Amino acid sequence: MLPAWMIDQVKRRSTDEEAKHIGDEYENTRNRPTHRDNSDSGDDNRVLEAGSGGGSPAPPPQVDYAAQNKAAMELEDHRARIAQEAQERADAKKAEQLASDKTAFQGKLGGAYATAENYGRGQLANMGIDDTYGIMGAYKTALDRARGMVPELDANPGQYFGSDLWENTLAGERTAERSQLTRGYESEVPQGFESTYIPDTADDALIESIVGGQYSEAEDYLNRAKARGTLNDVGFNTASTALRNQRAGAVARGNELGLGVLETGRQSLKDIDKQARSGITNWDFGDTYDPTAWSGKIKSGASAFTGGLEGKLRNAFGSTEFFDPEAFIAKGGKAQGAINPGGSALQDAISEEEKRRTAGSVGAF
Repeated sequence: MLPAWMIDQVKRRSTDEEAKHIGDEYENTRNRPTHRDNSDSGDDNRVLEAGSGGGSPAPPPQVDYAAQNKAAMELEDHRARIAQEAQERADAKKAEQLASDKTAFQGKLGGAYATAENYGRGQLANMGIDDTYGIMGAYKTALDRARGMVPELDANPGQYFGSDLWENTLAGERTAERSQLTRGYESEVPQGFESTYIPDTADDALIESIVGGQYSEAEDYLNRAKARGTLNDVGFNTASTALRNQRAGAVARGNELGLGVLETGRQSLKDIDKQARSGITNWDFGDTYDPTAWSGKIKSGASAFTGGLEGKLRNAFGSTEFFDPEAFIAKGGKAQGAINPGGSALQDAISEEEKRRTAGSVGAF
């Protein structure tokens, strides 16, 4: 059994090493052999030799194993408590150090953030503009995003707040502003605007007028041929039918030529559009850009073009003849046969054409 004084002493120990020392002391005490002086051996012999006259010897003391086990368990429990307390002290010290490291890290992180923010403010001031674009707000959003990416307890959080954050933010905001200007401009000048302001039908009435004028001249020519007797009723009707049949083709040809004229006007509008879009491409903070000013130039350009379209069409057509009266008379003469002795309907038509040219009635616009 572990002596009570030893158990009390173990309980007063504060370290695991002391508890171990006590336990070792207990083990040595329990296992230590008992030494007797040789002088006592005679007395023992005398007791044994006494026989029945001296009485029976006292029995050895009984070992209390339950008490020993209890004492051992109490010792182990005490050792465990000492170890636990030591671990708790180590954990507390570790937690204290971690808290200190976190505080220092947050200080570095905040300083790096503030430095980067001040850098952006300085750059914005150097630009000399009012921040009506929200540049600083976008930059702080980028800083917040960068702060969220810094690993905890990083030794150098400032490396995550480089000047490229400002440059990238500025570039992104510039692109966003240009895109907004483009949308505003295209709402005024949508895709295909050139055909809207100068449609394919812009010259229809003018072409009809020009072709119709030449048609009337050709009709007059045939009427004069009939009046002179160059064409009889059969020949006149044949020639007139041919003239009427050619009118649709003449209008189509006029439209084809007119389309080229319209394209020159459309190209002039596209040139204005190109300048307008170049202004957006080269736009920067502090610049002014008015989409309506450019749409106004396009509209006025289209109006000026269509206003002078008839002259442009006549210049483009030049001496173009949409009808050939001689061919119609020849066709009519063939249908009726020769009616003038010693001459032919074609010869009469040629003579008449020479007179007409002398009078300057053909090709005048």
